[in-house]
Amino acid sequence: MAVKNYKVYDFDQPDGIKFMKIDGKTGKVASRFSQKILNMPFKDGTEPKQVEGEVKVEDADETQFFRENY
Repeated sequence: MAVKNYKVYDFDQPDGIKFMKIDGKTGKVASRFSQKILNMPFKDGTEPKQVEGEVKVEDADETQFFRENY
């Protein structure tokens, strides 16, 4: 047990709350590339949508599309 001096209490997860795996460095949804993953609670509709390592199409610079690989 991580904290010996405290009693463990079980409780029901409130309606409208969901847990997601989040990248501890970026705050985005964790991916297989995430090194530190946190299981975090979010109210429905407030959770992050972008996955760590992905680039949104509207944020992408088409002039840099192939330059990273060459």
